[in-house]
Amino acid sequence: RNQPRPQLELLGLIARLRNGLGDYREALQVLRRQEESFRRLDGPLPPELVLESAIEHARALRALGQPRDCVETLLPARRVADANAGTRSILVAEYYAQLGRCHRLLGERDQARALFQRSLELRRAARGGGVEEAESLSDLALLQADAGAVDEAVAGLRLALDRLRVATGERHPLGVTIWRSLGGLHRQRSEVAQAEGAYRQAMDIALSLYGSQHPATIEVQRQLGALLVD
Repeated sequence: RNQPRPQLELLGLIARLRNGLGDYREALQVLRRQEESFRRLDGPLPPELVLESAIEHARALRALGQPRDCVETLLPARRVADANAGTRSILVAEYYAQLGRCHRLLGERDQARALFQRSLELRRAARGGGVEEAESLSDLALLQADAGAVDEAVAGLRLALDRLRVATGERHPLGVTIWRSLGGLHRQRSEVAQAEGAYRQAMDIALSLYGSQHPATIEVQRQLGALLVD
């Protein structure tokens, strides 16, 4: 109670765990408590806490289908992100990626592309690849899909999957996202067998990581079911 900084960090951790469990509304409730505690902290807020809070807000709001609220919530932290790109590059790169995804959902492709590219640059400079690079490549590929460049998007997602395999293997939350996205693009091209294979890969990973009741698993099941109806 008398340690405001550890209390803020703990609330941020709880919010991150809630998001990981798919409890997005509960995550937002915790983040609102964290914001109230921010006001009681003497002096300027630590940049990492500002950025981590913004990132978790973005995850929850995007999952709840509120991209406009996501952008409006994240924009006040943009100055902090820009000022700390050199010293907290991985955290700033994640902030840019989250903000880009919310812009993408709003159809604001130019803003999203610029943020995804900047995130990719920071990640490559800091770690030379890995899971983070795979995530950025996936973000850029999905932008190509939005623009109707399906072949290029499939190639981009395959490249992201290759990077992920090298970094950590497919049994990673990002593997669910990439395989599910590939399934959607193959379905769009009427490549039913490839789409079914991709969705089943996504579902296998989601079940092993999340179990049957997580929103990510349920979304893959919904998409596979729609394909089987086709």
